Amino acid sequence: MKKYNKALAMFTASMLAITPMAAAGMTVFAEGETTYSINIESAIAGQHTYKAYKIFSGTLSGAGTEGDPYILTEIEWGDGIDGSGLLAALKLDDAFLIDHDDKPETAKVNAFASAENAKDVAKVLENYNNDSPFAIAFAKCAGNHLSNVSHTATGSDSSNKNFEIDELEAGYYLVRDEMNITAGNPRTLNLLKVVGNVEVKTKEDLPTLDKKITSSHQNGDGTANTAAIGDIVDYQITSKVPDMKGYEKYFFVVNDTMENGLTFNSASVAIKIMNGNTSVKELVANTDYVVQTGDAADGNTFQIVFKNFIQYNSATYIGKDIVIDYSAEVNEKATTGGTTEDANTNTANLTYSNNPNVKSEGKSTDEPDEPKPPTSGEPGEPGDPVGVTPDKITYTYLTDIVIEKVDKADKTKKLSGAEFKLSGESIKATYYQEQMFVKSNGANAKYYLLKDGTYTDTAPGGSIANEKYVSTTQKYELVEESSQIDNTNKVTAIGVTASETGRLTFSGLGTGTFRLLETKAPEGGYNKLSEPVTITISATPTATGCTWTYTPTNNFVGNVITIENAKGSTLPSTGGIGTKLFYIIGGLLVSGSLVLLVTKKRMGAKEN
Repeated sequence: MKKYNKALAMFTASMLAITPMAAAGMTVFAEGETTYSINIESAIAGQHTYKAYKIFSGTLSGAGTEGDPYILTEIEWGDGIDGSGLLAALKLDDAFLIDHDDKPETAKVNAFASAENAKDVAKVLENYNNDSPFAIAFAKCAGNHLSNVSHTATGSDSSNKNFEIDELEAGYYLVRDEMNITAGNPRTLNLLKVVGNVEVKTKEDLPTLDKKITSSHQNGDGTANTAAIGDIVDYQITSKVPDMKGYEKYFFVVNDTMENGLTFNSASVAIKIMNGNTSVKELVANTDYVVQTGDAADGNTFQIVFKNFIQYNSATYIGKDIVIDYSAEVNEKATTGGTTEDANTNTANLTYSNNPNVKSEGKSTDEPDEPKPPTSGEPGEPGDPVGVTPDKITYTYLTDIVIEKVDKADKTKKLSGAEFKLSGESIKATYYQEQMFVKSNGANAKYYLLKDGTYTDTAPGGSIANEKYVSTTQKYELVEESSQIDNTNKVTAIGVTASETGRLTFSGLGTGTFRLLETKAPEGGYNKLSEPVTITISATPTATGCTWTYTPTNNFVGNVITIENAKGSTLPSTGGIGTKLFYIIGGLLVSGSLVLLVTKKRMGAKEN
């Protein structure tokens, strides 16, 4: 028996010594004099509460070297475990079903079926290697049957990675991290160890997510860009395949929320696993992942749910880049301005599994790759424990320019009814104005568009020749008080300055060069501008705001450009007597002629 105990101790001491989970420390009192400790170096610095629970007690001998390893004999249940509860659980857990006779036609049996005590359990364990699924399953099962007797590690600084558990008696210990799981603090897999003075490095892996804009007009790090309504904004999300050792199921869900000014294009999603510039695997929609929108997206614009993500837990994929490309179109609801509050934002984060010691099941049998609502992950609690990465936000900025029409002689007088056409390389979508003509079949549609770019309320067939109309059937309505229309397929915008304010706003613009042409002068005898005005818009977008620049700068105050109109002149006459005298003389001559004609006729009649 002594020989057996020695062999068991030697095997057990090495079997789980490097299991990449929570660091388990096991120390020993040899004859009441020697104590042992374990130094833990966490893979991720932060708040950790490591506690050691004695699973087996026994007598420790050996120096802990390769030639003289530690040996645990006289094995009994330790005070850190509910031995009877653990033994019963081991016999019921399917994770311990084994092929006992190498015959596939016979049913598997539970490896602990005949075990009656701690020594029998240890005898089963000695048959399995380090980091084997069997050993990991035992660590998980034991973690669900711990007592309230434990030893707590010292070291709790939020930036600390080093902890120590000391003054431990001889035995076989499970060490568990019992700090509350946070977004940046995943749980470590339970670790089993028979040790003296040892050092252990934990191997928990924390997924990350990064995001940038890859289309044109973006800043250097891709956090911000400028665009016009109708533009397509390309995005790229990157993450890495984490080390999922100890997990039976792993949730990996990308959450993305766009503001109303951005329209997500679900068909644009493309996902690859990359090793540098080399593609390792191109994922297939609805086979390797599913894109969820609407109510299925849990309050997000969309979610990308990876299916059976645990399949990537191999050397082929671990540590490789996950690259997600997709796009959105800037729509007519896009906001304009230069602050982050004015920007059209796109926010993404990642939901991921963060406790390998809990068996996760999924949201439902129909949706096994989505977690149940997150919990702290403690045994017996509902739901699947998950973490969420910090938000990554990108900012898309748009601008507008405001035309203010004033009387040249009296700049406080605002002029309405002036029509302008804005054209340029950056106009892709819409404009809104305080007064504009809009195609309509409604009761208020009484205007027609003429080929010279002006509008008239004279119906075809009247005083204006039909060939002067763009269309003799299409009517327009004059809309006032800030309206917005979508001209996504047009590269020009036409609008009319509003009453009272004399203003016209072209909105949803990006950077570019524009040509502003006055096509119709305001009423009241004003002249049109003889030449168009060239306007250039440039910008510096950042994650903290966007600086817009408008040229010619001397014409702009902020984004408002003032256009002055002078009245036409009343041309003077010469000769002093004016035109009225000619009217009077002409009238007298006509009257005299009529009198003479009548007199002549009467005289002729008398002679006859």
